[in-house]
Amino acid sequence: MPFFCGIVHQHPGGTLAKAGWGWPLSRVEVREKDVHAYTPVLLGRWTLDVPHVEINEAVVRRHRWGGKVVLRRNDGDVILSTMGGNFTRIGSLLREKGIRVTGDQS
Repeated sequence: MPFFCGIVHQHPGGTLAKAGWGWPLSRVEVREKDVHAYTPVLLGRWTLDVPHVEINEAVVRRHRWGGKVVLRRNDGDVILSTMGGNFTRIGSLLREKGIRVTGDQS
């Protein structure tokens, strides 16, 4: 089941190490072996696959309008921003896959 998200892919050591690069109108799917992020139609198709084994931890944070899930990994964090409660559903799916999930999920 795809979730509508904004995605920021941070690149450690690069010129955008602190800011990252964002795709605001993206989709995320938590699949059996990875997290698949993609843009459906914007200016070409962009994809990012993050294997579960690369994720050190998923940090879930609530915001006034929704929340975010930060996938902590050695190759740069991936931040998934959602509207409403989808961030908690993504956190639950990641936990079911055996990934350590921390943060505010209430």
